[in-house]
Amino acid sequence: MKAKRIVSSTVPFLLITVLAMMIPAVSSADEVTALKVGVYNSRGVALAYGSSPAVEQQFKDLKTQHATAKAAGDMDTVRELEERGPWLQERLHMQVFGNLPVDDILEGREAMLAEVAREAGVVLIVSEVAYRLPYVQTVDVTVNIARRLGADGETLARLQEINTTEPVALPFDFSDE
Repeated sequence: MKAKRIVSSTVPFLLITVLAMMIPAVSSADEVTALKVGVYNSRGVALAYGSSPAVEQQFKDLKTQHATAKAAGDMDTVRELEERGPWLQERLHMQVFGNLPVDDILEGREAMLAEVAREAGVVLIVSEVAYRLPYVQTVDVTVNIARRLGADGETLARLQEINTTEPVALPFDFSDE
């Protein structure tokens, strides 16, 4: 318990220290070097992912597993797969049409995000910025991420629709409170 308290009090301090080191240097009273932050539309990322060959293959694999389990008479696995497929589809819908975070989609893709950051010239990538100081410049990296997830021309065109429509209310409260 004591170790957990030490870690939980040390982590915010370290984060603040790192962010303080990122504050741009002031060369004169009027000149500040801009800090560039990449921002993505989580709904656009979810749309690109949902349209990708990887997701198509995931659902094909689920159907194959279902057929195999059914043929083997493994009804526990059949029931589990019959619940998992629709839940994955519902979750994806909540990510595309609502504001459910896309952490699960981006998990394990740190190298891809690093490449996007490098190409866009940003120091970090976030899903949204609630507030920023005047010297912080935001760069939309949604299309860059979507392309790396395998988005085709039609999907990239649909990203514009996502930006102009309001998200729907989620049917569940996903907060930790």
